[in-house]
Amino acid sequence: MIRVRLVKKLASILDGVDVSLLNAGDILELPDSSAALLIAEKWAEPIAEPVVEIAPESTERHVMTYLLLQRSDGQSDSLN
Repeated sequence: MIRVRLVKKLASILDGVDVSLLNAGDILELPDSSAALLIAEKWAEPIAEPVVEIAPESTERHVMTYLLLQRSDGQSDSLN
């Protein structure tokens, strides 16, 4: 898994990576192949800074293929 910051979003999905619920500036953790794709297409940049994870709610949905670590607006949105 690789942590990245979404720097731009030109569509809701890029080659199967769904970013429809995300905004530029959001920090997320992706499988290596998905992170590499977003980085190669200049949609994301890798980050090495420590990030505080958002505590999931008890009704957490496991639909996404990534873990949203930090919203760009500072809100703790669980994407439910």
